Amino acid sequence: MGTIQIDGSTPKLTIGNATAEDATILFDGNAQDFYIALDDSADDLLIGLGSTVGSTPIIAIDENKLSTFSGAITVGVDDTGHDVKLFGASAGAYALWDESANLLDLRGATAAGPGHLKLTTGELTVVDADVLGKIEFQAPLETGTDAITVAASIYAEADDTFSASVNNTDLVFALGKSEAAAEKFRFTADTEIGIGGANYGTDGQVLTSGGADAAVAWEDAAGFDVSSITGATALGATPADTDEFVLSDAGVLKRVDYSYIKGGTNTPAFSAVLNANVTDVATATWTTIVYSRELYDTGSLFDTSTGIFTCDSDNAGKWLFCYTGQTAFSGSNESDINFFTFYYYNASEDEWNRIQNNQELTASYHEQVGRSQTVMLDIANGDQMAVQYYHKSGSADGYLIGGSDWGSYVNNIFGGMRLAQ
Repeated sequence: MGTIQIDGSTPKLTIGNATAEDATILFDGNAQDFYIALDDSADDLLIGLGSTVGSTPIIAIDENKLSTFSGAITVGVDDTGHDVKLFGASAGAYALWDESANLLDLRGATAAGPGHLKLTTGELTVVDADVLGKIEFQAPLETGTDAITVAASIYAEADDTFSASVNNTDLVFALGKSEAAAEKFRFTADTEIGIGGANYGTDGQVLTSGGADAAVAWEDAAGFDVSSITGATALGATPADTDEFVLSDAGVLKRVDYSYIKGGTNTPAFSAVLNANVTDVATATWTTIVYSRELYDTGSLFDTSTGIFTCDSDNAGKWLFCYTGQTAFSGSNESDINFFTFYYYNASEDEWNRIQNNQELTASYHEQVGRSQTVMLDIANGDQMAVQYYHKSGSADGYLIGGSDWGSYVNNIFGGMRLAQ
């Protein structure tokens, strides 16, 4: 029989008569047969290989419109493909192989929701080290042993046996370096960071860079250089007053020691008094008063052997100085004249200057007279300050009052305090 043609406005070809039997169209080829058939027992429409219905099916469509493909599916040909689109259950959601862009697009629903890629495992019992899902990167068309192996991968690995209350999981990054991809970084459910395997360092260590072409590593904080950080003190050193934060010997930020803030116990300041009366004061000459007993000296800037305060580079700034000086006479001359004054050395100009209180102090027989003075100066490294006394005229038996009790201390006392840098 040759060509069969069915004409008419609504042509129809019926195969079968509604009885329980298969209906088949057979393509009898020279080397291979194919068929399109109704498998009546399964109620499936089949396209298959061979001449017998049900033998080697390729495509099966059941009464629920479900399709089964028994072999590989190719859409288009190399270099001329087609879009393949799979819709989801929510409006706007789909998976699309976009042939023009050469990428897979996972689109979330229009109303809400992101594109979602879910990797699952078929393990019935997940135990430690089982991989739950993995993404691999490879160049399979390259040549050479290393070139065609998996070059990188990201995978989730169980860190314990799973149960109703346990799903501890690590995220692992594996990279190849003349080898199949091997673990390089691991992030655990306990927020640990592993480097090159289960290497999480120890408490107090920091993660440091080895520079170009060198691996990062956990190292003791003592090797951490903070010298270039503005406002920071080097490890183990005493914090400066201007430090905005301090790194401890462990290399971590530590609680600020407020004794280093202005006004604290380590603010540079000093105070000294005469430990005894000074009776050998020369006449008609300026004499530096040697306050030989320190009450305190935070900064070690005052010399009790000379009575001179000397500033260093660490304690330069705005200083407040004050003194109280008192003198007495045991003679009968009523015309004794005396002065007290600050004696200041400016290191940058290399000269001494008196910040003089010009009021003359006169005293008569057994009379005590005194003077106090306060001054604020911007003190630099090497600057010095002292107090001098001048017995201008009159009897030579005047003396400065000092002693071992507090009442005597306040008669002749000298001190200073840095207010700011």
